[in-house]
Amino acid sequence: MSPIPVRQYSKGKTGIAMISTRDDKLDVTFEDNKQTVTVLLRDAPDYIRDGRQAVTLNSSNTEIFGARPILGTYKVKFLGFAGKESEPPTIRTVAAKSGVTKEGKKYNIKQHLEFTAIFVITAGKWKNYQIVYNLPYSFEKFEDEERGKTITLVYGEKVTKFLQLCGLDFSTDSIPWSENVLVYLNKLLGSRDKVFAISLNDQGWVKDLSELPDDEEEDSIPAGAAVANAPEPVTQLEISGEQNVIRIMHEDDLKLETPVAKEEPKKLVTEEEPKKPEPTTKPASNKKSPSAPTILDILANNAKAGDQDSLNMLSSLANTNPEAKKRLLEIAQEQLGK
Repeated sequence: MSPIPVRQYSKGKTGIAMISTRDDKLDVTFEDNKQTVTVLLRDAPDYIRDGRQAVTLNSSNTEIFGARPILGTYKVKFLGFAGKESEPPTIRTVAAKSGVTKEGKKYNIKQHLEFTAIFVITAGKWKNYQIVYNLPYSFEKFEDEERGKTITLVYGEKVTKFLQLCGLDFSTDSIPWSENVLVYLNKLLGSRDKVFAISLNDQGWVKDLSELPDDEEEDSIPAGAAVANAPEPVTQLEISGEQNVIRIMHEDDLKLETPVAKEEPKKLVTEEEPKKPEPTTKPASNKKSPSAPTILDILANNAKAGDQDSLNMLSSLANTNPEAKKRLLEIAQEQLGK
């Protein structure tokens, strides 16, 4: 799965607008000044639909470079990471910034690295529209002296939630260390093809990501329909620390495994039908070898040893991951038994 090429351009008119099709043209009427800009249909993305949406034009206001729906909750899946043509996904430096929000709150953002994930809406009127989501590049190299391996640290609730919703299984998956882990994640998350929910604000920017309701089929929720709130968090241990940390194993232990075919269900044995002998060859196993601990293995071990960051992350994962919840309860019981 290749990175999604991003075109470089000088931004022109942008804002909330009503789009309407007229023959081979599109009339784009912006709400702020009632200005109508007409562009050729061929100069707009293939996914463009009529309706009220957020629109970005090029500097000469002759092309639609992008559009996105506003408000509501939509079903999406991971499409890829943004990057230049024929290059790995882009990691960019974001300069430090401070100021005051429109609500009057002060903010101070330190210089950091970011990357952009792109989602595609999978159903409803806005199907095939693409949504961008900026995330901090929260991956660091770490030398695991105990095992003699180089591992990756992943920290931050925002990135962790994104990875989990896109299909990363913290119970079984691992990620190799490299200077750009997005290359591996692009392939892994693309292969999972998982559908989840995304909520947009009144400007069409991402407000929240969440799981689809358990009692709904993937294609049964109309795009834009309200999605149930995330489950209440499980009882957490008393923890401290500002960053969440996951230690992930070295690439030598990390091979993308092909799914193992399910065995045919065995027939019930009756008096008329004698039991067939068991096959001598054992079926293939999905389990990792002992030399390749899963993310949860490492998290639980570190949490038991007193690592507050690992305990914090394990508590966060326990909200949606049954195995993480089990590990957390085991640690709590051990603490109570002391």
